[in-house]
Amino acid sequence: MWSLLVLMTATVFAQTGFEPVTILIDKSAETGNLPPMINSNANNRGAGFNGQYVFVASRQDGNHVYYWNIDNPATPSELDLTSVAGGTFTLSDLTVVGNHVFVSNMTFAGGEFKVYHWNGLTAQPSVLLSYSNAPSRLGDAISIIGNPETNALLVASGHGTKNFYVWNIASGTIANPEPTVYNFPNIAGANFGRITKVMNEDLYLASGSQFGLQLLSPNMDTLASVQAGYFPYWSMYPYIFYYNAKRYLAYIHVKDAPAENKLYVLDISEAPTTLQAIQTMMTVPFANRVVYELSLGANANGNASVGLDVFADANNNILMMAYAAANGFVALRAGNASGPSFGPVTTVMDKTKAGGNLPTIINNAGNNRGATFNGQKVFVASRQDGNHVYHWDISNPDAAPEELDLTGVSGGTFTLSDAAWAGNSLFVSNMAFAGGEFKVYKWDNLSGPPSTVLSMTNAPARLGDAFTVLGNPAQSAKLIASGHGTKNFYTWNITGGNISNPEPVVNNFPNIAGANFGRITKVMNEDLYLASGSQFGLQLLSPNMDTLASVQAGYFPYWSIYPHIFYYNGKRYLAYIHIKDAPAENKLYVLDISQAPNTLTALQTMMDVPFADRVVHMADLGDNANGNASAGLDVLADAGGNLWIMAYAAANGFIVQKVGNFPVGIAENSPSLSFNMFPNPAGNQITIATDKTIDKIEILDMAGRLHMQLQPAATEVRLNTASLRQGVYMVRVSADGAVSTRKLLINR
Repeated sequence: MWSLLVLMTATVFAQTGFEPVTILIDKSAETGNLPPMINSNANNRGAGFNGQYVFVASRQDGNHVYYWNIDNPATPSELDLTSVAGGTFTLSDLTVVGNHVFVSNMTFAGGEFKVYHWNGLTAQPSVLLSYSNAPSRLGDAISIIGNPETNALLVASGHGTKNFYVWNIASGTIANPEPTVYNFPNIAGANFGRITKVMNEDLYLASGSQFGLQLLSPNMDTLASVQAGYFPYWSMYPYIFYYNAKRYLAYIHVKDAPAENKLYVLDISEAPTTLQAIQTMMTVPFANRVVYELSLGANANGNASVGLDVFADANNNILMMAYAAANGFVALRAGNASGPSFGPVTTVMDKTKAGGNLPTIINNAGNNRGATFNGQKVFVASRQDGNHVYHWDISNPDAAPEELDLTGVSGGTFTLSDAAWAGNSLFVSNMAFAGGEFKVYKWDNLSGPPSTVLSMTNAPARLGDAFTVLGNPAQSAKLIASGHGTKNFYTWNITGGNISNPEPVVNNFPNIAGANFGRITKVMNEDLYLASGSQFGLQLLSPNMDTLASVQAGYFPYWSIYPHIFYYNGKRYLAYIHIKDAPAENKLYVLDISQAPNTLTALQTMMDVPFADRVVHMADLGDNANGNASAGLDVLADAGGNLWIMAYAAANGFIVQKVGNFPVGIAENSPSLSFNMFPNPAGNQITIATDKTIDKIEILDMAGRLHMQLQPAATEVRLNTASLRQGVYMVRVSADGAVSTRKLLINR
């Protein structure tokens, strides 16, 4: 949790809407806190902020990239600079996008321009761009616009020119080795210039030491300008952003004679659009627009080396970091909003020992191992009194369970073991020791017999204690099993319902004690994965199953089994099954990990907050011993944005709980009208397309309140959803007398 530090002295104009302001970290010359390792204007150039860490690139006393944790600001750490070399100056500007750090060198025309990329704090750098024979002096100022994991732009200003050079980043790599060159003949020069994206809009903003502001179209055409003379001096690294329904402009003010380095925030919200705001900006005196200013220091900064990052956190507070070379930095937060609580929680079905409702047919830890939930039924695999797969319907919780057809289910050291639901299918594994036959069965029809989806003879390790299926097996999915007594997870690909690689891909994790009873789950709405088992804590994994961050096992009260990271009402949570012996405990824990701006930072900083302070929900399953760590956990979202959680521990039964009370049905769906809506989850923009002319589009929240409505009379419409807070909405489309509704998740 962020430390609340003493507010710095700053000029704040009352009743502006840009308040309250809290200083998160202060390392500025203005307050006497400038670190000596970054006190040189010539050798300290760029800085960036991701909400948790402030990074500064320095070539003072050698090459360094320092970073300060806002929760522990005393001493900085350093990034690994292995193989960082070359350029007229090896390190120059720096920018951060989430967990990705980018640093450029600086080279004169004809030299080799390089940009390095760190994918996390512990990563070694890779060379994102190596551009030989630079057309001009490059690297004084760069910016990254977009998500480098998918699509982004790398923009560098050409010193001594009127050009900005742009490279496309696709899936983490440069797509065009030769840059696109954008020339701006109406500016004096692009020196130290940067281009940023207007928050929530498909517009861009440029500024540099030799011109004021340029508002740009998506094609980088100039739409409007503000003359340099409007500002007290250089207006550097500008951002247009929204906060509390008002539009603001922030930038770094750099001046010599006398030297000044300040953060300015201006109110430009009176115009109805951003274009009009820039077109009419000079009609209001500069001083009348200032709503916040903060001095960084009065050390000369003639190279205009600055850093500024502005973005919204999960609760729509604004986070901001302002930096000026030789004057240090300050990170602050505007706003003190906290997200909604985790609730209300309603118990829909209780079949637990703790509740006195444990069914006798699943009361044995040794013979009842796996359980799963599909939103309607809870399935438990049992070899107690023979082999059984029971299922309970949550709409009739007092009824006796039914059983699945087990025709053809046989073999293995134990015939039934773990269970998982994915897509529209149930999967159940056997358990086989090394050298035995490992099997996984699949039911596509709960009234019929299963098929054998996997039969692996000569298993490489004990398999089947724990497995997961990630994705939609009817299309593309992964079946992942942990190898007991190893550090391995074994992965099979499922394509069209069938295994496509009989021999598994083996992912070895040398940094864990063992994979026993381990499972891998997918982080909700993100291309990240989460692993845990009885012999290690948590591992956050990349799509390639590389470890990005770890949480030590000792952070948790005992075993943290079957973890899930998910979102509810715009906040990020972690749920897992707690299993302990001596004394025996089996619980569901839900932890709030939403303070960090992204999932990687949340895991990296998780241990900074005591475990007890993160707990927002707990359900006791019972105190029967469960030494095999046999557990089940599923977290599902319904069409209304409610969560459904099924938590199970062997010999202690299961509980199903609903989080939220949002209505699910808002409008009827017509089979004669279908529409495409993408992306979903969405950030600030969605596209809706259908083969009919759309008469009306409505966006409603789960209480049925109307937030947006338009009548486009088109077959394809792009909507700006920036005004929608994070959460779940229903999009209702009307065309040719038919109406259809789909759920939309806004998750920034």
